[in-house]
This record gives sequence, C-alpha cells and structure tokens, in this order.
Amino acid sequence: MAEQTPPMPGSKVPCRKCGKPIIWATTTAGNHIPIDAQPDPAGNQAVFKDVTGTVRTAQLRAGDQPEGWQRRGMPHFPATTCTAPPEPPPRPAPTGPDAWVMTFADHERLLAETAAEQAGWAQRPSGRSEQEGQR
Repeated sequence: MAEQTPPMPGSKVPCRKCGKPIIWATTTAGNHIPIDAQPDPAGNQAVFKDVTGTVRTAQLRAGDQPEGWQRRGMPHFPATTCTAPPEPPPRPAPTGPDAWVMTFADHERLLAETAAEQAGWAQRPSGRSEQEGQR
C-alpha cells in the first residue's frame, strides 16, 4: 500500500504509519517512493543524488549491484519494512433495493431546493394558496 502524498523528494521524515525514518525518492519513471533512511544490503533499489541534488532511485534486478556512488535501499511498504498494523479492509458498499447513497453534489442540490421552497412559503400570504395570492 502506498503512502500518502509525499513531502519534498529527499526529505527525511517519519513514516506516517509506523514512525520509522524514511526518505522520499523519485523513481526513474518520475514517481515518488518511500525508501528506508538506513541502507539495506537486501534492498532492491539503487539510491543516489543526481546533479541537481534530487534523491533518485532505480530498480535493481536480481544479481545487479549498485554503482560505487549509489547505495542499496529498501522500499518502505507494509510488504517490506513498514511495521504498522495492517489497515482493515474497506466496508463493502450497501446492496439491494434499500441501498441508497447520496453524493455530496446531490445533497447540496437537495439543500438548495429545500431552502428555495421554504423561502417561497415564507413569502406567501397566510391562509391563502399561491394562486389566490396572485389575484
């Protein structure tokens, strides 16, 4: 499971789930990935800083060794080194004839319609219908 939106690449921050120090790096594809702050000899990422100072990472295949100016790092995900307890699975959406879900836009529209109706009621003369009030 991926982390939330990362801070600046290269920032050393605590993991939001387990608190371990991580570094956000940019992959060769331009995506952000959390990497354990400490080098890991079992890691599958070659971590390095480019000429602009951006922390980058490249996938190491089995048998590959990082270059002398790179260090071996481990991605920080629940399947690798994040020790946070697993998140509960999302609740299933309601089904069946009684399942009814209102979107926020529908809720806002309903509120506006109700407010308009109530404003119209307040403007009608008391005791007469709307048609009688227009005569």
